Amino acid sequence: SNTNDGGGFDASSGPPSNEQLIHQSLSQMNKIMMRMEEKLATVSSLESRCEQLEKRCSSLENMLETTSQSTKEHIDRKFDSLYLHLEQKCSSLGNRLETKVDAVDVKVDRSLKFHEYNEMLVKNQSWSYSAIDVEETDLYFGDYSENETEYVARTAEQLRVMTKQMRRGEFPDNNLYEIEGKGAYVETFEDEPIFSEAVNNELLPHWQEF
Repeated sequence: SNTNDGGGFDASSGPPSNEQLIHQSLSQMNKIMMRMEEKLATVSSLESRCEQLEKRCSSLENMLETTSQSTKEHIDRKFDSLYLHLEQKCSSLGNRLETKVDAVDVKVDRSLKFHEYNEMLVKNQSWSYSAIDVEETDLYFGDYSENETEYVARTAEQLRVMTKQMRRGEFPDNNLYEIEGKGAYVETFEDEPIFSEAVNNELLPHWQEF
């Protein structure tokens, strides 16, 4: 029988034999197997590429995780450093502001005191000590004892001196009384007796002026 190059047969020579049919089937199966092998090779290549891609994705995920953690730590450090810097700066500014406020308070207090001092001086320009000076002789002949006379005269003089000084805006000098510092001081003694109401009444005008 005559066959063509494609494994077929010549229909003009009659029906194909069994051998020809087997040959034709084998040829077709061989072609199918070749196509399957090509497809399997393609699938294997695709599987290999998928594995490579999976490995690459896994590597990229690890790199991304490492980078993200490193970036987070870097940002945290920057934030902590910035927060500490701002906290120190705010603390420094607060201290400076507090110092300036204290300085302003001191200046205002000084200005108020100076204003009050000047007002006091102006007010006291027309002031005069109105209590009558105490003379020891008058007291002695007024039925007061020697201790009473000395006490009244000494205390009245102290009150008169201190009152006039303070009216002039001056502090009495306590060195006059053998103690240090400035301020109002009236000398008394522990062994002085308790004087009568009449004696104390002699000093009442001076205490009022004081």
